[in-house]
This record gives sequence, C-alpha cells and structure tokens, in this order.
Amino acid sequence: MTDLARTCAELATLTPLLGPALRRDNTGGGRLGRLEVTLSLFNTDVLYARNRIMYEIPAAAFRCCQILNEPWQWRTIGACLIALPRYADRMETLGLAAEHKQLTLLTRSWVLQVKRALGLRKPDIGPLGDCPRCETYPPGQLWMAGAEATLDPDDLTAPPQWRHDPRVYCTLSTEDDPHVWPEPRWAQLILLIEEQHAARLALADHGPHVV
Repeated sequence: MTDLARTCAELATLTPLLGPALRRDNTGGGRLGRLEVTLSLFNTDVLYARNRIMYEIPAAAFRCCQILNEPWQWRTIGACLIALPRYADRMETLGLAAEHKQLTLLTRSWVLQVKRALGLRKPDIGPLGDCPRCETYPPGQLWMAGAEATLDPDDLTAPPQWRHDPRVYCTLSTEDDPHVWPEPRWAQLILLIEEQHAARLALADHGPHVV
C-alpha cells in the first residue's frame, strides 16, 4: 500500500467521527460545559475540518478525472477516498509527477487537519529560531513536530496509539531541499545555529560605522 493509499484509508476512518464530535460540542459536552455553548455553538476546528473535507475531497476527485480524461460522476466522500489512490497510480504511470505530488501533499494536509480537530494531533512547537541552512532572506523558521495518534479502524473504542516524531524542521523545507533534523542530529543543528549567531555578531562588530 502506498503512502497516499494509507492516508486515504486513515481518512476513511477519521472523517465519520467529525459529525459526532460536532454534535457533542453543540450540546455543551465539551470541557467548558454550558459556558461553551454560550460562547460558541461549535468547535471551530471541527467545523472547519468537516467543511473542508466535504468540499475539497470531491473537488480533488473531480480534478483528477479532468487530468486523466475520465468521466466524472458524483461520489460520496468515502467513495472519493477509495478512488484517489487509483488516480494517483495512474498519474504515476503517465509520468504526471507534479500532479501526483500535489495530490499526496493535499491528502496529507487533510488528515492533519482532521486529526487536529479530533485531538489526535498535538500542535507543532515554535518558532524556535531562524533556519541556519536557508540562503534566502528572511530565512525560514524552525519548528519541532508535534506528536500524532492513530486509531484502530477495527476497534474505535481502543485508546489512540501516540507516536512522537522527534524532528525539527524549517518552514521553507521542500522535498528537493529538505531542512529537517531528526533527534540524532540536534547537536549538529545547535552547532550550526551557534555558528550562525557568531557570524552575525562578527558582522555587526566589523560593519560600517556612521560618524
């Protein structure tokens, strides 16, 4: 199973949970109880995630049909998630690398959005500082990835399985130019940041002075 297929399968498990989560928030079953209903009828994270997948997943399936010259027919969210990996395989076969990459990134953003809404994704920590590898100005910012949980699709009552991804990444990192430091390379990252800081201090000390 490809990464995109796994992501779509996970989305197929998670997306049906958004409706019940939204109804719980609407009836005041959240942490703030009745006060939460007074302040806001809905958990905005859940509402946004639900609305996003309702529109973007069918739109992505429709766009894939256009790219692949396939006839379009209306599908449910679940049917679209089943179809997307097949579209991705066809794109790869036809050499449509840019379209395949865009679809992969899009499906990953969906699952992260839904997990954040359901409390299955902890927020990233940052910004921690400027990226020492960036050659652009302003440079990208360093962030530490948050932990992420998965559910057992065969037993949704089982506790989530949390996995921490100990890495620091740059916001301008790309697949072709990754600025990512896993935990074993954090000492190297600290050294790079210290060298960058020392170079900036030296430039400030020896820069032009206005009399």
